[in-house]
Amino acid sequence: LLLALAAQTAAAQTAEVQIRAGVRGAADADGSIHLSTAEGSRTYPRFQIRLSAGRTRSVPLTLRRAGSIHEGRLYEVYGERVSAFTGPLVFAGVRDGSSRWATFEVRPADDDIYDGDRSYTLTFAAPASSANVDRRYRAQRVSVTVVNADDEAPPEVTLKLTPTGISERGPGNVARVTATLNRISLVPVRVAVSAAAVSPASAGDFALSRNRALTFREDRTASSGAVTITAVDNDVASPTRYVTVTGTVTIGAAGAAASQVRRLRLGIADDDRAGLAVTEAASPRAVTTEAGGRATFKVALTSEPTAAVAVAVRSSDPGEGAASPASLTFTAGDWNTPQRVTVTGVDDAAVDGDQQYAITLDPSSGGQAGDAYYQRLDSVSVPMTNRDDDAPAGAPPAPEPEPNDDGDDPGDGDPPGDGNDPPGDGDPPGDGDNPGDGDNPGDGDNPGDGDPPGDGDRPGDDDRPGDDDRPGDDGGTPGDNPAGRAQVTLALSAAAISEGGAGNRAAVTATLDRPAAAAFRVLVSIDAAAEVAVLSANRALTFAAGATASAGAVTITAADDEVDAPDRRLAVSGRTEAAAPADGPADVALTIADDEPTPQVSLSLSPALILEAGGASSVAASLSGPSSAATAVTVAAAALGSVATADFRLPAARTLVIPAGSTASSSAVTITAVDNELIAPDQRVAVTARAANAHAVRQPARAVLVIADDDGATVALPGGRGQARLSLALAPAAIDE
Repeated sequence: LLLALAAQTAAAQTAEVQIRAGVRGAADADGSIHLSTAEGSRTYPRFQIRLSAGRTRSVPLTLRRAGSIHEGRLYEVYGERVSAFTGPLVFAGVRDGSSRWATFEVRPADDDIYDGDRSYTLTFAAPASSANVDRRYRAQRVSVTVVNADDEAPPEVTLKLTPTGISERGPGNVARVTATLNRISLVPVRVAVSAAAVSPASAGDFALSRNRALTFREDRTASSGAVTITAVDNDVASPTRYVTVTGTVTIGAAGAAASQVRRLRLGIADDDRAGLAVTEAASPRAVTTEAGGRATFKVALTSEPTAAVAVAVRSSDPGEGAASPASLTFTAGDWNTPQRVTVTGVDDAAVDGDQQYAITLDPSSGGQAGDAYYQRLDSVSVPMTNRDDDAPAGAPPAPEPEPNDDGDDPGDGDPPGDGNDPPGDGDPPGDGDNPGDGDNPGDGDNPGDGDPPGDGDRPGDDDRPGDDDRPGDDGGTPGDNPAGRAQVTLALSAAAISEGGAGNRAAVTATLDRPAAAAFRVLVSIDAAAEVAVLSANRALTFAAGATASAGAVTITAADDEVDAPDRRLAVSGRTEAAAPADGPADVALTIADDEPTPQVSLSLSPALILEAGGASSVAASLSGPSSAATAVTVAAAALGSVATADFRLPAARTLVIPAGSTASSSAVTITAVDNELIAPDQRVAVTARAANAHAVRQPARAVLVIADDDGATVALPGGRGQARLSLALAPAAIDE
């Protein structure tokens, strides 16, 4: 009767597995338990479990984990004693009353990976069917949800352009955009790439690929996906154009806060050159005649102009040849269609022999506010010859041929006194001059030059005898030596300018050591291959007649880039126009001061947490900005705490190289975990490096690699039942708080 009454009483009680929040825990209104932990925190929440009523048999509760189970560990609390819980939780059979509360503590796991806040669930469940379990508790379960807050900062994204400069056409006209992270992220990272033209470039100068997003795998610090920028070819001559490349970073779910990475600049080198192309011109000289004979040639532009180009067509000697038309006009629609120029010989009554002259094509004389490249282009000359058709005055008619005559007319070049000339040809016999040349005998001058005998001048130069002047200088004073020409000297407003900012320009001027004999220009140039500076659209310094200082503004603007490099020196040159009354200047040096900060070297581990059995992590290096010199990064590793160096291996080749102009190392150093059979805490390894660069870099901070232990304690009991003695060991026996 007593036994039956006890059983009836126990059955009347509500039998359930109960759970409640303990110290630093919280329960929701619906009774579910939610706990919060934080990486690196020593505040540990607790919860408790019990059976609400008596039980006729024992009730084992098995622990099941779900979700991000590596984010925390479960401990069981016995008064002041706390030990890792391995399960199951067993409540012995007791007929009367509820069981004691079993207390548990949740401790967060810390790592060096950015994974955001992660949650996991701990479920205690009784068997669904078992003859050895009180049937009222069968299949019952209770759960607790834990959220572990991440303490790592979001990863930093670095964009990279390969290469940083491309050509307008050909195989080198594509640049690839990639990105790297400074640490692994288990949270999705997406970089949206955009590009914008920097004036005077336009959006039509390049094309961004259809795919414009870079993503990252969970175990990688290098981006996936291909984003490319392709230069668009045109026929217009222009300076190097620049495109700004920007990445917008989104970390986490769509709609999360976005940030921008440092902008990069891509240069597009032009392959067109402004010039005049002359075709169908006779070589070496086109020929006209005084009888009206004509010569023709064709002219076109070598690049498409940005505005109409008027080319003036002039003859250097209108008394020998006349050109038509007087001007050629080319537009963007017909710049490469050749236009014909006709040159007609001009007759005169002078016996002057065949005369040489030139047709000058000058695209800079139109004065139009058009294409700057054609406005400062030098003129082009097409050489011409005009054939004379006049005979020498007083020449006798041609005689009948005689038996012993050589067949030449008198005065045609036969030496006098050769026995074949008839008497009375006008020359004294044996005078040494050509017959009929009108000169005094033996004066040593060229025939018919009209100069006094032996004056030493060239024929027809109109100079005084023996004055050492050049022919045709209009009779300057003898010995005045007009060859002593003026000397041009270049000057810079600043010997050094900055790569960026307000002080990135220098003005170029020029002076003469004596007044200019005539107006002329000095054309300024720099070494375009250096790509460290850009010259202004106007590149000509002008000297007026009588002036000693130039007019006009020529400026040099430093080209800013994103590469840390030593200061660079640029040669500034000047060239005088043809026939200028002055000698060209010597080069002057301009220093371009670099404005990029010293790059910071960073180490990254991929992944930062590896397993003891066969785990491996790749060590890579990166720079916060590209350097003009290669960076060598030598990797080292050291154990932290009680970890032994035998727990990991580092290869003999430990040097990473970041190429010049790049921000990421071209290879990786692999650290491999060494497996053992010891049960031990997760091991931590400090990864350090020493960086060397011919210029300068900032040394990297250390990274920490975690090697997770994979060994556990297992006791095998015969038949699954019985008793065994388990010996426990603590290493060390005392630890710091």
